[in-house]
Amino acid sequence: MEAVVQYQLPGSEFWDDYRKLWQKSMHPSVFQAPAFIRNLCQYKKSKIAIITFKQENEIVGAAFFQKEKGVFRFISDQKTDHNFFVLHQSCTKEQLKRLFKAFLQTVREENWALALNNMASWADYWEVFQNALKESSLFKVSFSYSVCPVLEAISPEALASKLTKSRNTRYKKNRLQKEWGITFEALTGEEHLEEWITEFANAHEQRWSATNTPSGYRSKDRRAFL
Repeated sequence: MEAVVQYQLPGSEFWDDYRKLWQKSMHPSVFQAPAFIRNLCQYKKSKIAIITFKQENEIVGAAFFQKEKGVFRFISDQKTDHNFFVLHQSCTKEQLKRLFKAFLQTVREENWALALNNMASWADYWEVFQNALKESSLFKVSFSYSVCPVLEAISPEALASKLTKSRNTRYKKNRLQKEWGITFEALTGEEHLEEWITEFANAHEQRWSATNTPSGYRSKDRRAFL
């Protein structure tokens, strides 16, 4: 198993290979989707590091990182729910052992400080990754974190019904409507998505304008990325 690291934007051939890998990966998360990851790499191009894992010249895995304040983190670590190594679903346990050994060896050789946030402990490769860490002589510290809950419903009306079952939620909803004339909308398609994004960014900027932590959406680049 070979691990190859690069610190510049790859060409179109790489992205074609990555798209095929992601489609056949163990966990094809939206946070690792080719278009999203490629956009992030272009946005952070001066700070990126990409590691690909090859078995007999075939890409069987990839991981994308960005360097912030001297520390490498998953490039998808943008307040996302989970971050993943993108690994082909055909990888055996033995191949995963060699892959993570190669990864940790690369971390040592490149002298990286590494922070792997919000990794999914239920991922198929998690146990193998944990064992590789234990066997490594690298210094490491692990912390648990809380998972953000998700409320699902079959329609906007069903979602509203679920929410208003809570007395506390009903109180807050009624207060917002009475004092501020608030209305609630649910997007079910992409027709008004750009308008919604603009309104969201404007509201976020206004909400934090008078604080010590003003909104990041004051930046045109940040808005364009969103």
